[in-house]
Amino acid sequence: AAEASRSGAHREAVAFYETALRHTGADAATCATLLEGLSTELYLADRLRDSITARQRALEMRQRSGDVVAVGIGHTALAHFAWGAAERALAERHARSAIEILAGTDDRRALGFALAWHAFLAAWRGDAAEARRAGAQAAEIADELGDDVLRSTASIGVAVSRLLEGDT
Repeated sequence: AAEASRSGAHREAVAFYETALRHTGADAATCATLLEGLSTELYLADRLRDSITARQRALEMRQRSGDVVAVGIGHTALAHFAWGAAERALAERHARSAIEILAGTDDRRALGFALAWHAFLAAWRGDAAEARRAGAQAAEIADELGDDVLRSTASIGVAVSRLLEGDT
C-alpha cells in the first residue's frame, strides 16, 4: 500500500490497505494504523465519505487505547477530510477538538498542524483575526521546532485571510 501510494496509485493503495485490514486480526494498534493509511488514500482517490468513515473508525480505536496524541492527530485529519467533503461544521468541530486535545500533550508539532488547519478554516469562514492568531501560534511553534513544513502550512490560513480581505 505504501509503495502504491508513493507511486501515485491511490486506488491500488486503497485495495492493498483493504486487503491488509481483512488479515489484521484483533490487533487494534495495527488496525488503527492501517485505517489511518486507508483514510488518506481514500481521500486522495476522491472517496471523501469513505475516507471520513475510515478515519473515524481509527479515531475510535485510538480513543479506546488511550493514545491521546493519535486522537488529536485524528481530529486534525478529520477536519481536513470534512472540509474536502464540504462539511464545514464537522470540520470546525474536529479542528477545535484537535487543538483542545493536543494542547494538553507534549507534541508541539501536532498542535502546530492543528492550529494551522484551524487558521485555514477561520480564514474561509471570514474570521481574519482568528486566522492570523492561530496562524501566528502555529508559526511560532514551527520556529521553535525549526520545521519548514509546519511553517509553510501555518502560512496558508493567514495568506487566505489576507487574500479574502483584498491584500493581493
